[in-house]
Amino acid sequence: MVVTLEEMAVQAPTALNQLSFRWLGYLYGQLKDEAPLRRRMLVVLTAPGFEPVELLAFGDNYKSELAGILVDEGKTEEATALVSRIKVPTTLVSTSLDPRLRPLVPAGFNPRAETERFLATLRDLAASHSGLLAVVLETATTLRRLGRPEEALATLQSVDPEGPRAAEFNDLDLNVIVLGHQRAFPPC
Repeated sequence: MVVTLEEMAVQAPTALNQLSFRWLGYLYGQLKDEAPLRRRMLVVLTAPGFEPVELLAFGDNYKSELAGILVDEGKTEEATALVSRIKVPTTLVSTSLDPRLRPLVPAGFNPRAETERFLATLRDLAASHSGLLAVVLETATTLRRLGRPEEALATLQSVDPEGPRAAEFNDLDLNVIVLGHQRAFPPC
């Protein structure tokens, strides 16, 4: 499987970007006892040319994990480059808590300011992809992290299944998205 993904990254990067990010995450999880294969898959999942077509598939946890491996291997410059590409503030916060990676986090990192910037990105995505519930859920979660529960609740209420916007949402599998969202983002 890893060899196939490596070959796709070189020979068919557009096809690789079309693969389900959740499916790739599942495959990655199956390699839990295979450190060399996990590392090779991380290289594929964090390559600059790997840009999944799925919204919100940033892969930042993979970047942070590979950065830790690279630091352990003495490849600090490569690790720093990976950390600089992390977009999701919560991943950058957890990265900054790892003693090996803390020095790689940009000086003056401000979690609140980064989260506000991320919220602006999410709102842009919501405007350009108004039919995706996943963006609404991530926006509400981010608002809660910023200490704005009223706005988060209003955001969630805007997509009430009984409400006027119910027919707008066309995520392929709303149940998986909602359940996955709850597992990935526990209550603050």
